[in-house]
Amino acid sequence: MDSQEFRDIELRIEQLHGALKRQEKELESWRHKSARLPNWIRNGGVALFLALFAQSMTAVWWASEITNTQKNMESDVKINTEYRVSSTERYNDIMIELTRIQVTLEQQKHIEHNIKD
Repeated sequence: MDSQEFRDIELRIEQLHGALKRQEKELESWRHKSARLPNWIRNGGVALFLALFAQSMTAVWWASEITNTQKNMESDVKINTEYRVSSTERYNDIMIELTRIQVTLEQQKHIEHNIKD
């Protein structure tokens, strides 16, 4: 090969190298452009994430409140039910005693009435 052919090859290599450098610069430019988000999008995303987190924590707190309220109501109902059951038993005992007293008083009246006659 003569020197002219070498120069042509060298010139082509330099042209290809220049084209490759330009493509690398363009590719790098695209990488920077695509990787950088506008501030408002990034800030909006962070705000949205914080809002979702806060909403999740609020939901957990409300669920806890509802559970505690249900447990307290269950406890109150249990106490009231026990009282009502014992109240019925106590009422029956009182009525039996009143009936005994009434019978005793009637017997006493009857005896007193018989004594007078």
